[in-house]
Amino acid sequence: MITTRLLAAFLSALCLIPQARAQYSGAKAVPAPLQAGFENISQDDCRSWLTFLSSDELAGRKTGSEGYRKAAKYMADRFKEFGLKPIGDQGSYFQQVTLYRLRRSGQKAHISVGDSHWDEMTGLKPRMSFGDATAEV
Repeated sequence: MITTRLLAAFLSALCLIPQARAQYSGAKAVPAPLQAGFENISQDDCRSWLTFLSSDELAGRKTGSEGYRKAAKYMADRFKEFGLKPIGDQGSYFQQVTLYRLRRSGQKAHISVGDSHWDEMTGLKPRMSFGDATAEV
């Protein structure tokens, strides 16, 4: 999902560069080796790509879902059209990674310190995170 979001953000930014350059007098010129690529991307191209990537057909693109796979294939097809060299697994545009799904237990999260008690009903919002935390009590 993060990869798809990054790709969508990249394509959005790429689509806006010509307009941004036209509106910002301090904009630097596109480097010569990249100029042809920038000139070949139209607003209609960007609109088409982003419309598909944000469509209901992809059902949110949750990591590992059918919508996620469709979005990844769509982007791989665009990369191939652009002439980008695949450097993923077995000469593809993809890299296999192990994913883990973390879930909260069925028990309600709570914290008690002395006579004070916090739970989800009193504003405690548990989040998945890793690392160490310290606090003064």
